[in-house]
Amino acid sequence: MAWYGTDDWHAIQWHGMAADTCASTDVYLSHGRNVTPTAGDPISVLRSNALSHHPAWDVDVTGAGVCSLNATDNTQGRVINGVAAANACGTAATSYTGRFLHIEQDPAFRSAADWVGPVTDTWPAMAPPTVPPAPSGLTATATSSSQVTLGWVDNAANEDGFSIERSTDNSTFTLLATVAVSATGGVDTALASAKAYYYRLRAFNVAGNFAYSNTASATTHAPPPPPPPAPPAAPTNLKAQTDRPPSS
Repeated sequence: MAWYGTDDWHAIQWHGMAADTCASTDVYLSHGRNVTPTAGDPISVLRSNALSHHPAWDVDVTGAGVCSLNATDNTQGRVINGVAAANACGTAATSYTGRFLHIEQDPAFRSAADWVGPVTDTWPAMAPPTVPPAPSGLTATATSSSQVTLGWVDNAANEDGFSIERSTDNSTFTLLATVAVSATGGVDTALASAKAYYYRLRAFNVAGNFAYSNTASATTHAPPPPPPPAPPAAPTNLKAQTDRPPSS
C-alpha cells in the first residue's frame, strides 16, 4: 500500500455467493466491518450508482442485517483497514478506511459488463492533461559582448516548465536550459563576442511538448578595445655636461 503514497485509491474484490445465501439480496456490498456506512462512503456511492444503472437489482450494504457476508475475516481487507500485516490472520479490524470494497454477487448477477457503468461513475477517470500552448513574443537582446537576455510571453496555465534551445546557424538547435513554470525570461552568459545566436523555446508538461515559439536572434557586442599602452616612464638622474674647454 505504501506504493500508492498519498494517491486516492481503492481495492475492490468481487465474490460469488451461493444462490441460497442472503436469499433476498442480489448484490451485497461491504467494507470489512459490520457497521453501517456513511452517506459518502464509497460502498454507499457505488450502491447508488449500481441501482442507477440496474434499478431492478436488490443491492444491500453492510450494517442493515440482511446478510452476514461482511468480509470481516478477509485478510486483505483487514490490512487495508489498519491491521498490521503480521497480525491479519488472527486479528479483526476495529475500524475501516473506506478503501476496501467487498462485493458478493448472486449467480445471476456476475456479468463484469454490468459493473463498468457503476464503477466508472463512482470513480470518474481524470481527464488526461493537455499539452500546453506555445509561448509567444520571444525576444533576444545582446547586453554585452558575452551575454544575451531573453524574454517571452507565457500563454499556458498548465506547463511544468520551458525548454530553451540555442543555435549558431539558425538551423541546428540544441537544448540550452529548462526553466521553471511561469518563467518569462532568462539570461544566456559566457558567449563569444561579436557572434550571432538564435533562440527558440517551448512549454512542456507530462503530456509532452507543444509547438515552438518564434525564433529570436541577437549578436553579442564586439569586445571592448584594449586599453592604450602606458606611457614610458620619465627618465631620472638627468645630468648636463659641456664639451667646451674652459676659457683662459
